Amino acid sequence: MEEFRCSRNIHPGEVMERERKYLKISKIELSKELGISYKSLCNILNEKQSVTSDIALQFEAITGFSANTLMKFQINYDIRALKEKKQHVKLLEKLRTLRKSVSL
Repeated sequence: MEEFRCSRNIHPGEVMERERKYLKISKIELSKELGISYKSLCNILNEKQSVTSDIALQFEAITGFSANTLMKFQINYDIRALKEKKQHVKLLEKLRTLRKSVSL
């Protein structure tokens, strides 16, 4: 099975925000329906907080958007972010090694 690759890492909060706007649900209303604070919802929608399975299931009940799909977005986002972070760390280590060898 071929794996789908997107050119950028998509946080599930971005997907939730698009769906929220499409359905014309206010953030206040959605936070109340999800049973989370307005601040927590904004953190999710602004891609600063992860989506939990509980939130995904509640979001599905409210909007009809698949909880499984949201969780797949979250898992893919987390894995890709970690891979990118590790690649960045490896690059920094190579640059430090190169700088040390040049200064010797």
